[in-house]
Amino acid sequence: MLTMTASLLTFLIVAATAAPAPAADGRLCLSDLKVSVTEGTCRKVSGSTFEVEPAANPRHFLWLSPDGKTVQIGTVPSDATTVDLQSKDEREVKLQLRGDPTRGWPAGTELLVSRKEMQWRFNLSEAEAVRMERLIVPAGQYALEARTEHHRPIRARIDVTTAGQDLSRVRFAPLPRVHGKVVDTEAKPIGYATVALPDGSLCTTSDEQGAFLCELPERSPHLVVIHASGYGSRELKVDSTRNYIDLGTIRMSKGLVLSVKISADDPDSKPVKATLLSDLPEEYEHTLLKTAALEPGQDQIRYENLSAGRYILLLAGTEALERLTTAIEIAESQENAAVVKIEPFQLKGRFLFGDEPVRRGKLEVIGPDHAWREQLAVAADGSFGGTMWQRGSLTALAHAEANMSELVHSPALGTDPSTWEIRIRNRAIIGKVIDASSKNPVAGARIGLMANFDRSEDGGGGNLHSSVSVAPDSSFRILASRSGKYQLTTTAPGYTPKVMEITVGADDADKSVDVAMDRGVERVLEIVTSSGAPIPEAMVMEGVRDEVNPQVIQKAGADGKYNLRGLPGETRLLYIIPPAGSFAVARVQMHREGQPAEPLRVVIPPVAGEIHVRAIDPDDQPAPARILLRYNGEFVPPAILRFVTKGILSTNRSGEGVLARLPAGAYELWAVGSLADEQLVIASHGSVRPAARVGLSAGPSSVTVAAPKREVRPSGNP
Repeated sequence: MLTMTASLLTFLIVAATAAPAPAADGRLCLSDLKVSVTEGTCRKVSGSTFEVEPAANPRHFLWLSPDGKTVQIGTVPSDATTVDLQSKDEREVKLQLRGDPTRGWPAGTELLVSRKEMQWRFNLSEAEAVRMERLIVPAGQYALEARTEHHRPIRARIDVTTAGQDLSRVRFAPLPRVHGKVVDTEAKPIGYATVALPDGSLCTTSDEQGAFLCELPERSPHLVVIHASGYGSRELKVDSTRNYIDLGTIRMSKGLVLSVKISADDPDSKPVKATLLSDLPEEYEHTLLKTAALEPGQDQIRYENLSAGRYILLLAGTEALERLTTAIEIAESQENAAVVKIEPFQLKGRFLFGDEPVRRGKLEVIGPDHAWREQLAVAADGSFGGTMWQRGSLTALAHAEANMSELVHSPALGTDPSTWEIRIRNRAIIGKVIDASSKNPVAGARIGLMANFDRSEDGGGGNLHSSVSVAPDSSFRILASRSGKYQLTTTAPGYTPKVMEITVGADDADKSVDVAMDRGVERVLEIVTSSGAPIPEAMVMEGVRDEVNPQVIQKAGADGKYNLRGLPGETRLLYIIPPAGSFAVARVQMHREGQPAEPLRVVIPPVAGEIHVRAIDPDDQPAPARILLRYNGEFVPPAILRFVTKGILSTNRSGEGVLARLPAGAYELWAVGSLADEQLVIASHGSVRPAARVGLSAGPSSVTVAAPKREVRPSGNP
């Protein structure tokens, strides 16, 4: 675990109280609602009430005290002629900004305070950012975002409808930095090697000694790619939750060459873009390596500096469906050459919702190995198509209605012309979210959907994860064209989460169901470090929906507090995961109606290390397998623990895997072949087969687990 003193962390301290009277003098800025307030018209003012020129539209204002400690924001109504800083509606938010001096702090800072349709955006100079101590805003609820160079942005929720709220210790860390040294097989430094992100953008280059330092962007990737002329590219995983990532010495081997000949029926017709993607077996997303443009008449392309492994060549023309992917294996000791033939054909499709053409629908066609996705226009008569290159069966996300999509499968394509009729059954699950006692609509409800579809003749099946739009009157409509089980997880402020499963049969009509929410009772959880400091915005999870998703995911507040709603007397099993890693398992007993409930303190231990796992099957061969873990006697399913380790919990084809960012404790591990196998182990309390046991105190540990024979999934699953 990487630690850092508080003085090296940028932190944001927020607390709400009644607003004090502002200082006598200051600076006042007025601006249009669409621009930064500090880019508006600013002038020096004195007192607490100021005359302003009336305007036809509302404006934002910002007042800054002479000592820079107080900033007040608000709105000037249309045609108003004064600004009054001492309104009874004003509230104080204590706000202090600090940064890491090694990352250039103090620096200019941008703040955004937003509330529904209103946004106040303003900039503070270096001196103002250091001096600021309080922000005065009208009473209400807000989202606050603070940005400064070389640091992760801070996002926090502010509720100043009541006084006394404490949102202290909200922190954001510097952006992650990756460093290492690039050398050849003889340990000689390689200068001017490039360090790139998975999308191909450059992060930095190595110096003459092979050393490099790269600051990752806000949306930090999980790997970087090292390129050097004459050497095979290297893809290296990074833990972007750490502030400083040491990749050590990176050895580069001699690069391999791939020669590709492009054969086309009409080679002079149009230019083609050829993109080479890396296809690591343990990574879902592909890494972009090189892109080249082939002009009309050009049919040869050469890729150098490659390593052995699996690659995907993507050819793209000028039209949406002129896409062709080909998987290519590159070996160490062979001539690496491939011939790819482009054979265009016409696709003639029709998109129907029930028996009616879809007039405002959307289609997103997905290529093999998910190497390309293209949006297709659908005409008013429901027709779609065009010149196409990819043969075989494809999938597409078909959007027949707003916020409703269906994963559909094509027939085998490739004849000229090829036809594809997409017909989505016009059937829905319709209902409202209501209070279980009063039957009144519930405001602010959110519904998460997981559907497990029955298998169909076209090789369908599979599952769908989505969110459901809930109207202001609490009504909802879920497209249910395919038969199967639809699981709804509903949350709403002031209510306990509700999980419902609805089975839709092949011959069923529309389903009508209301989600009745119980208010239950509330218990406050205080999520803290081992030293007692609040941990802001930890994730609070419950249950398992499928192999990779928790049943409920919510977030604690910026003050480290989480208000748990539940039925009186029930016991809730929670998994609590801070942004910086580690976790805790908490069994919470809800109190009875009318009984007092003391806040429950949940202590999150620090990260201690990682566990290196090796899985072997009954034949002592390395096995890819899911890993189920029990920590200090409590099972932590992979669907939960993956949020700690930042990856799917499974071993790769070599039977190896790493469970990172774990707290100290006693661990028991099982290799499981499926979700059903995982549930069997949990239901039997681990007695169906022995666990591999390992203790973790500081640094890495290693363990070997016995894996069952791998289940073979039926073909055709998406």
